[in-house]
Amino acid sequence: DVQARGLLGTIGSMLGRIALFSVAAGLVVRAFFGIVEAMRSVVAGGIKFNASMEQGRIAIAAILTSTRQMVTAQGVTASAVGEYAGFLSKAADLQQELLIRSIDTLGTYEELRDVFQLVLGFSSTQKATDEDRLNLAQNILNAGKLLGLEGQNLAVEARQLLTLEGNRGQQILQSLGLTIQQVQVYKEQGTLVQELNKRLAAYTALSSEVALSWEGLTTSVQTFAQVLSGNAFAPVFQSLKDVLKGIAQ
Repeated sequence: DVQARGLLGTIGSMLGRIALFSVAAGLVVRAFFGIVEAMRSVVAGGIKFNASMEQGRIAIAAILTSTRQMVTAQGVTASAVGEYAGFLSKAADLQQELLIRSIDTLGTYEELRDVFQLVLGFSSTQKATDEDRLNLAQNILNAGKLLGLEGQNLAVEARQLLTLEGNRGQQILQSLGLTIQQVQVYKEQGTLVQELNKRLAAYTALSSEVALSWEGLTTSVQTFAQVLSGNAFAPVFQSLKDVLKGIAQ
């Protein structure tokens, strides 16, 4: 009996260890697959961000090509191919500036980029620098966010603010105490961008306070994380593009 009990005790102890090992192994396996899934998500996010950056760069270059002429250092107008290549480089510079500004803006990089594209396209006849246009995009986005405008409503507001096509989507103008007729005068004088930037200065000051709120901070962190992930996986994105090009050819 003593031997039998001892044997049973040994077997029970072994089974307990096996069960414990099985649980531990299961936890390790789950943790491993969790890490793999997290890494996959990070890689996918990095690739998606680079693809978004590339599309944005192409869109900005296309707007520049259609609204401006590029003159070489020798004073010669560049060819269509030369213009696009030059404007693509300019678009990359503008995009980097948008990335930096998006960290201090209430919206995301994508929202700031989309508003800037509208500003760039619809203010081509105005006497404004690209710095003025970057400021206006940032100001419009901050004002729109403070007024509760999101998505398509924000895009409509930005477009209407620049084209003055009608009263629809003019919340920002109304909040500034301006009429379409008043702003039309600025537009005809070519000073629309500067005048709007002056008027929107109050929203810019307010946005600095809101940026310290939970939503503002989390948006900034989200943008910062996207930039880090995008930069880290830029070589992977380029390698995938090269593979796809090879398949297409």
